[in-house]
Amino acid sequence: MSRINHTRRPAAQPIHAVKSGHYQGAELRPFQGRPGANQANALPSRVGRRLHHPDGRVTGLQGQPLEE
Repeated sequence: MSRINHTRRPAAQPIHAVKSGHYQGAELRPFQGRPGANQANALPSRVGRRLHHPDGRVTGLQGQPLEE
């Protein structure tokens, strides 16, 4: 004989999640970030003995234009 009580079944309890206000969509706004965090993007990159600037210029380490 089984000892499990089959006569009573657990009933699901309703979830009362009441949300107030309106959705603001904060994660969809443009990234604000830390002030000045993107200033490094304006600096040139060093490749060997040359500086490659974001505007496409290539100069020497002292900033002098290179003659091709």
